[in-house]
Amino acid sequence: MIGLSKLKENFKERWDKELPDSLDRVIFILFVASLVLSLIKLFIAFPLYLDNFYIIPVVVLAIVFCFILFYILYKAPRHLLFLTKWGLIWMAAYIFLIIFFSPDRINFVSIQHMFIVIMLAFYGINRFWGIAFSGLFVLTIMVYIVGVETGRFTLTIYPESFPFYSAFIIVFLNFVQIVFIHFLYNRTLTNTVRDMRLLNQQLEDLVSAKSNFLSTMSHELRTPLNSVIGTAYLLIESDMDESQRKNIQNLRFSAESLLIVINDILDFSKMDSKYIQLESIPFSPGELVENVFQGMQQKATEKSLDMFLHIKEHVQNLKVVGDPARLTQIVFNILGNAIKFTPIGRISVRLDVIRINESDMMLIIEIADTGIGIDTAMQEKIFEPFTQASTSTNRQFGGTGLGLAIVQHLVNLHKGKISLTSQLGRGSQFRLELPYKLHVGEMPTDLEKNRNQKLIQDKSFAGMKLLLAEDNQMSVLFMKQLLAKWDLEPEIAFDGEEAIDLIRKGHRFDVILMDIHMPRVNGLEAVEFIREWESQHGGRAHIIALTASVSDKIISELNTYGFDDYLGKPFNPNDLQHKLEQAENK
Repeated sequence: MIGLSKLKENFKERWDKELPDSLDRVIFILFVASLVLSLIKLFIAFPLYLDNFYIIPVVVLAIVFCFILFYILYKAPRHLLFLTKWGLIWMAAYIFLIIFFSPDRINFVSIQHMFIVIMLAFYGINRFWGIAFSGLFVLTIMVYIVGVETGRFTLTIYPESFPFYSAFIIVFLNFVQIVFIHFLYNRTLTNTVRDMRLLNQQLEDLVSAKSNFLSTMSHELRTPLNSVIGTAYLLIESDMDESQRKNIQNLRFSAESLLIVINDILDFSKMDSKYIQLESIPFSPGELVENVFQGMQQKATEKSLDMFLHIKEHVQNLKVVGDPARLTQIVFNILGNAIKFTPIGRISVRLDVIRINESDMMLIIEIADTGIGIDTAMQEKIFEPFTQASTSTNRQFGGTGLGLAIVQHLVNLHKGKISLTSQLGRGSQFRLELPYKLHVGEMPTDLEKNRNQKLIQDKSFAGMKLLLAEDNQMSVLFMKQLLAKWDLEPEIAFDGEEAIDLIRKGHRFDVILMDIHMPRVNGLEAVEFIREWESQHGGRAHIIALTASVSDKIISELNTYGFDDYLGKPFNPNDLQHKLEQAENK
């Protein structure tokens, strides 16, 4: 008893290790069951073929072969596929011997055996072997029928050399085997389909949970950063000596660098989202690249790097339609890497176009540096997420290793191309080819173009009634100080329920800045109530979603909830001012 228990335990260990797949386990059970039934039928047939010189050695070999297969399956279940093939080949050979070299010829039992071999080949090996055995047996049947027609062969219901009850048992066992094969495989297929449906549902739930988690995490990370960066803007604009101003600028730079890392992680995590789409906004690529270049010059100056920008003359006033924010992200990431990985030397940016026709063109951006370069073996891998040229590179220069993976994804969204030429120790050159449609018409006014020249533009919104719905105390403090610069004194609601209470009490507002993530009643629910209230009592406030959420699904559906506009945190104060101007002129 102890010996059997040990044998069972050893086999269970090998079973779990060598057959982890449920389908392989089903095939194993089918094959073992077929071997057991084959042995029973062979033992029944053995005494009936004692006088047949050709068949009896084959029957003996078949019995020995079955026991060998049992032993190998017990010791090494991983050889299942190999043994299945050889087992079916032996079974097919046995069928041929019975058909052509025994007095029983072809009969109902041999046809059953053919079906069993074909089913086990399809279910236990693959389609090729199933079709091969099917074709072989069909050809055999056709040849045999021709032999019957010529009088060479005969057809019988069951083997003539078998007593009735022996034949009856074998026919019954064959039916049992056929039914068992179909039953077990059908049950496995049904369970697999059910598991797949359950897994799909779990994946959908996981994607939804991931989206919610990203949105929440984005809110929790970016909301305090909004206060830090916004307060830095306010302090830089205030009266202070140059040393203090430099310290605040360093604070702002560090906070914005942290924001870049957070944005890279969040952007990468949602890269496959179906909600990420490129916008179609008219802009000047020359002006955009120049702005990014100028914004990065401070970093280069700190490292004593020379930076050169060359924009072809015919590109200077070119206007295209596309997504300027995503192009900025592409150039910012590549140029930022060039500065980061260039200890000494120069960086150059070249902008050109290849005009395809009157309405379309190809924008060419080349960014070259004299930095550390990239080994040829790593040049393909650096576009993979979390990858840098080496671990020492990560230790020396830092970074998440996500920048170029995001760039690659954004370039693919543009249906463009990115190529790299680099030599270790000699520098790198990235070449971007991005297709755009040409823009015909007026561009934004010079006032709008120069909006960012001053950190906080002078403007008065005196008389505007504004409600700020925000649950973060530091954000409220920063917003009150910022809005005060524009002669605004907002009403404050610390969650959606307080905002709803103010509306119920008859307060009328021109503009509502509504955070989405708030306790008790969130911003989406609050806005739905406000729009319903306005439809019954009149009036309509201009509602701006002011949120750190990163969920593209929520952002894309904000208008369905009743929002008029959207502003993500952290934001440039001038962007908020622009939103308020639009609300004022509405």
